[in-house]
Amino acid sequence: MAVTKYGDQITYSTADMIADLEKKGYVLVNNEFDQTGQAFGDSSNGHTYTVTLKHGQVPVTPANPGDPGQPINPNDPDGPKWPAGTAKSDLTKDATQTIHYQDAGDKTPADNVTTKADAFTKTVTVDKVTGEIVSQTDFTGDPYTFGTVDTPVVDGYHTEKPTAGGLTATVDNPNPTDTVTYIANGQLIPVDQDGNPIPGTPTTTYTTDPKDPTKVVTGIPDVPGYTPTINGQPVTPGSYTQTDPSGDTTVVYVKNTSVMVEYFDQTTGKVLKTDTLTGLMGGDLNYTTTSTIQGYVAKGYRLVSDQFTDAGTTFTKSNDGKTYVVTLAHTTQTQFTRLTTRQTATSFRLTNKATRFQVPQRQPTRLTKPTQLR
Repeated sequence: MAVTKYGDQITYSTADMIADLEKKGYVLVNNEFDQTGQAFGDSSNGHTYTVTLKHGQVPVTPANPGDPGQPINPNDPDGPKWPAGTAKSDLTKDATQTIHYQDAGDKTPADNVTTKADAFTKTVTVDKVTGEIVSQTDFTGDPYTFGTVDTPVVDGYHTEKPTAGGLTATVDNPNPTDTVTYIANGQLIPVDQDGNPIPGTPTTTYTTDPKDPTKVVTGIPDVPGYTPTINGQPVTPGSYTQTDPSGDTTVVYVKNTSVMVEYFDQTTGKVLKTDTLTGLMGGDLNYTTTSTIQGYVAKGYRLVSDQFTDAGTTFTKSNDGKTYVVTLAHTTQTQFTRLTTRQTATSFRLTNKATRFQVPQRQPTRLTKPTQLR
């Protein structure tokens, strides 16, 4: 160590030491020694100068994350390393919306997951000298609302949700979940009036509406010679709106029946009119011959017989396909001929053509030439 004496110049500097410490993560707070260029003397003799430094700290954010295991201070490769918890993935939190589908067996769709990357963030503060985390904030960020997702159509199943999702993620609940449950569709069960299956018309499962997974499309099969009924009411074959997608529907096929009523002219041997009555087996036979018969009587006919009275009031197996004849005949009208004769003492009579009897009448006031009146 060099010996100095009063008046010698002070050549010592703290600059290099401070620079070296700063490379290791220190930060200069205060440097009391700044005597470069001055001389030793009474003012500096025995005096202690303090250079104050502190540990530097670095905020670690998603925009400027750390790299765990790598040097914190680039100019001090053997110094402290970035600790765990400082990588970008540690400083951000994704928000996710999961739509979970269930109960459709092997047809169940996979979960639908939507992600909002880096929805929430936090900041970590690291000591540059020790490499320790000295503080960190909680995750923060605005709530994020996801969009809705159309529910997939699964044939044979329906749901109560045409869409799902639209959930809001928050810091406290960053991964909300919505669940869509599939329900098995009901069945269409065709039977005859005795409850027996209809040959060639099997039980079928409702088809899910391809445009709306909450609804089903029910096709009512057409069975020739029969009319489909549901709860006793006839329905048209083809599409049918099913209000309960999971409920079974029994379709009773009722045999179509017919009865014919023929109005027959006995006098001429010709058929005057034929009415064909159709309905369902067991249904009401709402028909009467009364008004038609009255119409023919007004035209000069008389009723001979009416077989329709044996038909009954409902369509049955016994009257199905039968023809009931209402027989009518022409009414014979009585015609009269009136004769007047010019003679000296004769009477005036009317002769009934049918009976040939003559009926005396009032005498004419004058004689005329015989005249026949009809």
